[in-house]
Amino acid sequence: MIPSTSTTSLPGYTMPVLSKGCKPGYLGNKCESPCRYPSYGIDCQLECKCSGPEKCDHVKGCVELNPFCSTTKHAGNEEAMLYSTIVLSILAVLQFIAYIYLSFCYNP
Repeated sequence: MIPSTSTTSLPGYTMPVLSKGCKPGYLGNKCESPCRYPSYGIDCQLECKCSGPEKCDHVKGCVELNPFCSTTKHAGNEEAMLYSTIVLSILAVLQFIAYIYLSFCYNP
């Protein structure tokens, strides 16, 4: 692992920061130690604002443990809404065409 150098700016001062290049969520000489709660992310510099350590992932931060509250829950609903909108739009167009046809055929 090769250390890399970046800079951090403070008002009126810039200082170099040495980073070991560990994957997000890990620290240590060999990058084998996961961040300890409440820290997570690159160099464990971010802090979880979750209600407990069981909800804080050392790589991603706060995670929802309840599968019924996940963001993927609504993916099927969005797809169903899209198909419903398409079908209803087609029906509306067909009804409009039928209305126009009938209004010309039965115009006194």
